[in-house]
Amino acid sequence: MWVRPFDVLRLVYDYAARKAGAEGVNIFFAGQHFLDTDPGLLFYPTVVVLRTTPLTWVGLMLTAVETIRRLGCVDIFIATR
Repeated sequence: MWVRPFDVLRLVYDYAARKAGAEGVNIFFAGQHFLDTDPGLLFYPTVVVLRTTPLTWVGLMLTAVETIRRLGCVDIFIATR
């Protein structure tokens, strides 16, 4: 790879293009088989939820809370009397 990186990357790309072109894109979702068709809008959010780790979700939640707090939209952590 380090001697001729462009040749190696071209080989990888050509192999992936041949495989996808020959076999097509096979997706099994919600009990149905989709061959070279779009499984619909529900597929993509489902994949994100199922393939994301709990640690990532915790980080996203903390980021959202901190962003809201810094923008001053809602004072979540400050109790006013």
